[in-house]
Amino acid sequence: MTPAQQQWHWQEGNKYALECMQALLLLNGGGALALLTFFGNRGKMLTTASADAIGYALTSFGLGTVGSVMMFVLAYFTQLHYGNVGVDSPQPKRWHASVYIGLLAALGGFIGGIWFARADRNRVRSYNKISVITAS
Repeated sequence: MTPAQQQWHWQEGNKYALECMQALLLLNGGGALALLTFFGNRGKMLTTASADAIGYALTSFGLGTVGSVMMFVLAYFTQLHYGNVGVDSPQPKRWHASVYIGLLAALGGFIGGIWFARADRNRVRSYNKISVITAS
């Protein structure tokens, strides 16, 4: 592979990594926003368990958003050190490896947010079934 081809592949890889980071930030922020909208529409129908589950889901989405932002910052330092020190130095490789911590935080936050929101939805569904049965 020629150096020009290597540079092209490097640029394309960076572009896809950036799009992935943007998608994770959008998913976590959008999940929190959707949950807040749902929370606002339910109003006084919330039980304590339901409010706790929504709180846990919002916290999880918030941690995922922080993990996404952390990924952007760590990716910046990775590229800065690759450019200043070179590819063969161990310092940029450590920064590169640290980006995966942000990735795990972002993915974990998103998955946890979905998990807690789903737990709340199941509680609402069972609560609605009980209220329909008792009203009959």
